[in-house]
Amino acid sequence: MSDTPANVDRRFGKRDKPWTRKSRRKPDGTLPARWEPKLLDSMDSRLVVVRKLRQRVAELQEEMNADSILKRMLCDRFIFMQTALETAEANALQNGGFDPGPWTQMVNAAVGIIRALGGPGRKAKPVQDLRSYVTSKGVQTA
Repeated sequence: MSDTPANVDRRFGKRDKPWTRKSRRKPDGTLPARWEPKLLDSMDSRLVVVRKLRQRVAELQEEMNADSILKRMLCDRFIFMQTALETAEANALQNGGFDPGPWTQMVNAAVGIIRALGGPGRKAKPVQDLRSYVTSKGVQTA
């Protein structure tokens, strides 16, 4: 058993006061010596989750014809949001707690990304000349 009282958090001190940005800082206030990005490409491929995410990204990039770096980045963001949404939905089903606000914001953001990628939407019908259109409707022309 730990010897800390129930109202004390080991990382941030007493919880009797509201948490502030200052109380969440590292005790010495220093930054890491070197920042290293954590990209999906650099993650361990032996993990099933990583392989599944990479597969989803590749499928979306192919479907959306992601021929530029910007489209590929948007595909990455969409898959991340889709995964976060699926996780939130599974947690809501298991635990019963569901906050519709953040979920709705993520859905709207995901829809915006798909629109930016040129995803499913209204497609224009093939253009016909006037004579073939009128004859297809069964109207006789003079």
